[in-house]
Amino acid sequence: MNRIQSIMCCVIGCCLPAVSIAQISPDQLAKIEAAVPKTARVVPQKLRKVLIWNTPFMDKSPHKGYTIPHSELAFRLMGQRTKAYEPIVSDDVAMFLPDNLRKFDAIVLNNSDGPWIRPTEKDMGKFISIGTDIDIVEKILRQSLLDWVASGHGIVAFHFAIGANTHWPQFQELLGAAYSGHPWNEEVGVKIEDPTHPLLAAFGGKDF
Repeated sequence: MNRIQSIMCCVIGCCLPAVSIAQISPDQLAKIEAAVPKTARVVPQKLRKVLIWNTPFMDKSPHKGYTIPHSELAFRLMGQRTKAYEPIVSDDVAMFLPDNLRKFDAIVLNNSDGPWIRPTEKDMGKFISIGTDIDIVEKILRQSLLDWVASGHGIVAFHFAIGANTHWPQFQELLGAAYSGHPWNEEVGVKIEDPTHPLLAAFGGKDF
């Protein structure tokens, strides 16, 4: 079995949807596999469960074919290799109900754009026990996420995730950012404020 075949087996083993596999070239698979660390920089105190949240509006997403499947795979492999967390991938808004959300320690918003906190008509069949009013269900889902974060859980907004839920001001406040566009193309400086932090260790304390 060659390297690319072994990567494909790993991808299939972690249940990446076939459509996502088709969107990742062998060369890209190899690069992702090489970039993902094999061990955690810090020994995890316990195994955590992380929700990797893809947009339920994938057909309308500008990143459906070249960013979402790649980062999903990277986050999956990172959890499986380092044993720091169990990755669970979903685009089901019912995951944000309180009973479901409390199972997770953190959420990675993987380019999850669109008004995903608002259930679609198709989604409403999952909320029969709550009612049939979309506005009420959305209010419950909103509060569920806010309460979950307020209780000390973690949330990571990756790339175009800041373009989501533009109808919900508290979501933008939660992330501390909102998408307005990217008509510019220029270099920016990044300053490493805390070089001892595990997430910044890879930069060796150097600004760039």
